[in-house]
Amino acid sequence: MTDVRPVIGFANSNKSWGGGEKWVAEVIEKLSPDFTIKAYVSAGSPLYNRLSKLTVDIRTVSIGNLSSLNPIKLFRLSRQLRKDQLNLLIMNMPSDVKAIGIAARIAGIPNRVYRRGSAIPIRNSFVNRWLFKHIVQAMISNSNATTETILANNPLLFPREKIHLIYNGIDLRLFDEKMLQAVDKNVRQPLIIGNAGRIVHQKGHELIVELAELLETKGLDFIIKIAGDGPGLSALKVLVSSKQLDPYFEFAGFVEHIPSFMSQLDLYIHTAHWEGFGYVLAEAMAASVPVVAFKVSSNFELVEDGSTGFLVDYPNISAMADKVITLHKDPILCKEMGKKGRRRIEQYFTLDKMVEQTRKFIDGKIQNTV
Repeated sequence: MTDVRPVIGFANSNKSWGGGEKWVAEVIEKLSPDFTIKAYVSAGSPLYNRLSKLTVDIRTVSIGNLSSLNPIKLFRLSRQLRKDQLNLLIMNMPSDVKAIGIAARIAGIPNRVYRRGSAIPIRNSFVNRWLFKHIVQAMISNSNATTETILANNPLLFPREKIHLIYNGIDLRLFDEKMLQAVDKNVRQPLIIGNAGRIVHQKGHELIVELAELLETKGLDFIIKIAGDGPGLSALKVLVSSKQLDPYFEFAGFVEHIPSFMSQLDLYIHTAHWEGFGYVLAEAMAASVPVVAFKVSSNFELVEDGSTGFLVDYPNISAMADKVITLHKDPILCKEMGKKGRRRIEQYFTLDKMVEQTRKFIDGKIQNTV
């Protein structure tokens, strides 16, 4: 029997793992029963490896910033896209928009969507103005903060009404208390502070070292657990050692099961300079862990200051240290903030909500082009 389900393509050529790749993987996993999925990803990437376990047609692509200038590559991409007969294509990387997006237009793909997950303003260049006029037909944004950065340098770059807000979602089943083996946080010493994410400049790990210095001078008994890998890991370890702070740090490397990591923590600190959507903040809150973060980007949309955690002025590490000590001294407040954080995730940021909104978005676009 012929499969008459709509054909949806997801393009993400990133070779590393991050929030965008997590979004693609989770959406594909949930939508594959309803749609025929075609995935355009880099061979051997973490996303490729995860999707290989599913019943998904995978097309390997190699995309760089100059791929859009290669007519042979564009021809091959457009031929594959035309063969796949997509009803809709969602692209996740700027380089994918430039190359796969152009190829999709050549192939006559009727719905070309760019999902933007980075809270970095888009340059008001001639190339970007052309892409957002002729290639991108709709956008998905993961936060209001991300939406504002899309239009920050040019309010006329893309119609605001064609930018659809779909928050990232958390699979709360993974955070169910019965699946975790958390220690009683009321009696544990030292204070366990956590941070998770790729070790790159954006995440501000150098500020965590400053925080540790302040907490040490205040006589706090603590351990900072760092989950994540990346190009800055070696330099971060050197910085920690140079400050003679090694006893206060544990480096867990890449952590496969974040709920288990979060369950070990008393509180979570987030020192990122900017975030499109702070996945790890939502994950900490899902594990009923209070958070302390900066007043930047989308953190306002996730964290209710004074309720589910604390937001402090960027980059005021002294204020962050004060909030850490406040939570340490008041375990009842710490526990209540954790509970409120969990309820906020349940209300606004679940995986089911994210998938349902994405399904409605896709259905609406397809119906309008039938």
